[in-house]
Amino acid sequence: MKEDKRGRFLLECRKKKNLSQEQLGELINYSRNNISKWERGFSFPSDPNVLEKLSEIFDVSIEELMYGEYKSKTNTKQIINNLVQEYKIKYKALAKRNIMILSLIMTLILIIIASIYFVFIRGTISLYQISISDDNFTLGDSVLFISNSVSILNFNELKTNNSENIKQVELYYKEGDSEVIVFSGDNVSRFIKEDYGYDEYNLNELLTKELYLYVETDLNEYKDIKIILTKEYVNNNIFPLKIPEISSSDTSRTDLSLGEKLKEAGFIEESDECYVKTLDNDVTIMFFSDFIRITIPGIDYNNYEIITGTFNTSNYQYAKIKNNEIVEEKEITSDISQDCNIQKCVSLEDYISYMNYLIKFINE
Repeated sequence: MKEDKRGRFLLECRKKKNLSQEQLGELINYSRNNISKWERGFSFPSDPNVLEKLSEIFDVSIEELMYGEYKSKTNTKQIINNLVQEYKIKYKALAKRNIMILSLIMTLILIIIASIYFVFIRGTISLYQISISDDNFTLGDSVLFISNSVSILNFNELKTNNSENIKQVELYYKEGDSEVIVFSGDNVSRFIKEDYGYDEYNLNELLTKELYLYVETDLNEYKDIKIILTKEYVNNNIFPLKIPEISSSDTSRTDLSLGEKLKEAGFIEESDECYVKTLDNDVTIMFFSDFIRITIPGIDYNNYEIITGTFNTSNYQYAKIKNNEIVEEKEITSDISQDCNIQKCVSLEDYISYMNYLIKFINE
């Protein structure tokens, strides 16, 4: 073995200098036991500084120490090749160690990033759609937004599906035998923002509670109306979802004809210039080439209401018909839009808002 040959050469060099193992150890700051192990071939110094000191003490080259022979004409090439081979072995070992260290560092970095994501980021942002379970009322688009820095409750105005007038609305949840009120008051749209650390409304706790609504009208009281929270979004993806790009060859809605857009909105072609759609309560919408009309039926076919408008204005003509005679006429202006397919239309204002929505839809 190389260490045996080197050890014997080291022993030979030491004896030529008349040095004991203790004396040699003192010169290079190593113990006698280390010198003994080297000379017996159990190990050999790899530190360049130690090899340089031994080279100076014994008046030999480092190459000769590493090869285990004095240099001669016959072994010079072998000594040089041995030194090169030693360098390659040490270089590979060093490179392997560096790769292991780098891999360990990268693994630790990934573990730290993953820990930060799963502990502090994942699931910290969520959005919930709010709806109610009572057929007597309709709730406009309402949402609950929860994050680790801010929470927002956007609770819109309630509308009745009957003739009652709403006097008071109260949102609450039950805590044991008591009720905790989130808000209470008039039937108006509410936008409540609560920063992290401020617990006036405890919005971040609403996800863990059973939410209820109390509604007082001019005729009745409605208690324990169940509030339904439907999850719309939560940040559980490490990488954001990529929305596919629309290629230039895709058909744009602006290229669609009026008829194609109306069919897309659920209308049926009745003639070349007339498209018809029927909503709840037998309300009929008719699209003509240059105007739109909604007919709201009454108690019989002789009693009804008509709303008429054009495609380039938010002014509508309203007429109320009784026994086939006009008993009321007026002009109504509105720029509010509402899709009756998403939020049920029950009032005159709702149907006008739906007309606005349809006109915007076909003009896109």
